[in-house]
Amino acid sequence: MVYNRRNKITANYRKSGNYQITSYSTLDIVAAAVIAYRKNNKKVERDTFTANNEAGVKQTITSNKALALGILKNFPDQITQADRDEAQAIIQSIQGTVTMGLLSGERVSDFTKELAKEFENEVSTEYKVGLLAYAPDVYEGTKQRADIEEKTASAMYTSEALGKVGDRVRVNFTLITKKYVQSISCFSATGTDEKGNLVQFLTGKEELCQSQEIEGKIKTVGISQYHHSAIVTGLNYVKTTK
Repeated sequence: MVYNRRNKITANYRKSGNYQITSYSTLDIVAAAVIAYRKNNKKVERDTFTANNEAGVKQTITSNKALALGILKNFPDQITQADRDEAQAIIQSIQGTVTMGLLSGERVSDFTKELAKEFENEVSTEYKVGLLAYAPDVYEGTKQRADIEEKTASAMYTSEALGKVGDRVRVNFTLITKKYVQSISCFSATGTDEKGNLVQFLTGKEELCQSQEIEGKIKTVGISQYHHSAIVTGLNYVKTTK
C-alpha cells in the first residue's frame, strides 16, 4: 500500500516469481514502527515469543516487525496523522545525524547509515519493514546520547575536583549516564554533584547507579578526554549513605 499526497492509502503490488511483493509508503512503515515500538514498551523485540508476565500469566510478545506488518496489511486506519508526524521527525533526525556525522568526521554506524539510505525512498517493500522497525529505537538512542553530551558539555567549564586522592567524600549524586562494561563485568556511572562537578565510579551493583546520596574514596582526579577535557573525580568503594 502506498500513502499518496492526498493522504489516501492505495494498494501497490509487484510480482516476483510466484509471490506478490507488497510496497508501502516509507513514511507509513515508520509510522507503523512507531506504534509497534509503543506497544512493546519502547523496545524492539526481534522475535515473537511467549513469556510469563509479572503476575505469572503467560502472554505472547509479538515482534516489532510482525506488529508493524499487521498494522500495514490489516489495520492501516490505525495510523494517525500524529503517528506520521512522529515518523517524519524520526526520519529527519536520523538523516540529520548521519549528515552531521559524515561532515564532522564522527563515526556513524553502518546500520544507521543503512536506515538513512532507505529513508530516501518514498516507497519501500515489505522486506524492509524489519529494518525500518528499528527507526524509533535508533532515534531514542540518538536523543539520549545528545542529552548526555549536552549535560557533560555544560560541566566542562564548571567541574572542579572534590578533593585529593585518598579523601573520603559524600556526594549528592545526579546520574547522567551508566553503562555495563563487559570486559570487567561491572557498571560505569557518570554524574554530577549539587555544584555541577563531574563524578565517575565503577561498581558491580547496578542499584548504586542512580541519583542518590553516596559516599566513597577519591581514587583519581584529573582532566578527562572523554568529557570535553573537564575535570572528573573518580571514586572507589562507593556505597549509599542510607
